[in-house]
Amino acid sequence: MSLASFLRHHSLRLGRWDISAPESVLALVNPPTLISRLTGAWLLLPGNLRGIIWISAGTVALALTDMLIKTLGQTIHPFELSFFRYVVGITLLAPIFWRMGPAGLKTQRWGLHLTVFFSRRSGRPAFLSPWST
Repeated sequence: MSLASFLRHHSLRLGRWDISAPESVLALVNPPTLISRLTGAWLLLPGNLRGIIWISAGTVALALTDMLIKTLGQTIHPFELSFFRYVVGITLLAPIFWRMGPAGLKTQRWGLHLTVFFSRRSGRPAFLSPWST
């Protein structure tokens, strides 16, 4: 009989954790992963601090994007910049979309979404073209 099946048989379980087993045995049965430890640490932070971190990260990302656009815009055409910007964006957001599933992406406002899509699609190259000359 393995240790995990023994604990499953002889102890009270709440969810995934055996509350009657010592901590060292719990680590053998359900070893914490890096993702679970980081998620736990993130959720222990106060909501205001998490908001400050998100805003700061967004500001840094916007500044880096602006720097890259101004640097690359001198040698790359604005349409290519737009294409690669969208490819990078989709690549970074794909895990979030995957986790949400099709139900999380459903909308009732197709007209609004299409308007935003086409305005951004036409506005991005126009915004980037001053740096390409």
